Amino acid sequence: MSSPPRAFVSHAGEDKAAYAEPLASALRSQGVDAWLDKWEMLPGDSLIQKIFSEGIHGTDAVIVLLSATSVAKPWVQKELNVAAVNNIQRALRLIPVRLDACQVPEILRDLLWLDWTKDGGADGVAKRILETLHGQTSKPPLGSPPPHLSAPRFTIPGLNARDVKVLQIVFEASLDNGLQFLQGNVIVPLAEQEGITFEQMKESITMLESQGFLIDEDRTIAQQHVIVSLDAGQALKLGQSYGYDCEALLRRVTALVCNEQCHSLFALYESVSTFPKGLIESAVRVLAGNGFWRAEGTMDGDLHFHSVAPVAKRWLEENS
Repeated sequence: MSSPPRAFVSHAGEDKAAYAEPLASALRSQGVDAWLDKWEMLPGDSLIQKIFSEGIHGTDAVIVLLSATSVAKPWVQKELNVAAVNNIQRALRLIPVRLDACQVPEILRDLLWLDWTKDGGADGVAKRILETLHGQTSKPPLGSPPPHLSAPRFTIPGLNARDVKVLQIVFEASLDNGLQFLQGNVIVPLAEQEGITFEQMKESITMLESQGFLIDEDRTIAQQHVIVSLDAGQALKLGQSYGYDCEALLRRVTALVCNEQCHSLFALYESVSTFPKGLIESAVRVLAGNGFWRAEGTMDGDLHFHSVAPVAKRWLEENS
């Protein structure tokens, strides 16, 4: 079992009853072996032997009670000088405690001192000293970083971890909700769960839009509102990183449309059920953008295909 920390209380005799003794008692009640001359000195003892060889020597800290009276005492100054030398030689702690508006000695001016009144008198000062001797602080414990700063599923040059997490949120939301006009009531709560504020999300959306990942359909940040549309081509690339065989999906969708087995997006949902709806829509939009066919939207969110081009069949032959 380790020995308790030791502390020498340096003070003027005039400050003993009101300050030194209450502080030393408070320290001892909290497990600090406080050395006070009143308790240690017996008739016939040598002052030098007791104070400098037993009191200061081997102690962990010297607590200097500073008052208008003590700073003028040669004996306190001598104790302070010895403590300062030990502070340099063996990392002894010097802890000044200011009792009144006295002038702090030059040797202590670069140290952080305690204030008897502001720090709560004997009990408050003792608590602060105890924390110092045990290396404790009032600093709040270090928490975990926001979830979005944990290792991302993928990295993208030019985007930080938060941008990637917002992209991941939008993509995952699109798998069930589709690519177009993803509403804030879907993606904002998901971002908040990751520790991302609305303003941070809007900033990331701006970054993602600048790199062609999505379109910010609503820029009214003051209204706490957001609508985004995910780029179909980027959605397929993300799907690939999630383990979906998007090349196979493109071939499957092309075959179903070219062979006139499916004439709409909703029909494809039923025929290609092994893929999320968002990726099926992405494939349809990418292929339509490549000129394979024309797609026209309906009020219920469906897409109908017509005017299938020869290039679609040619591509299917070459990639089957």
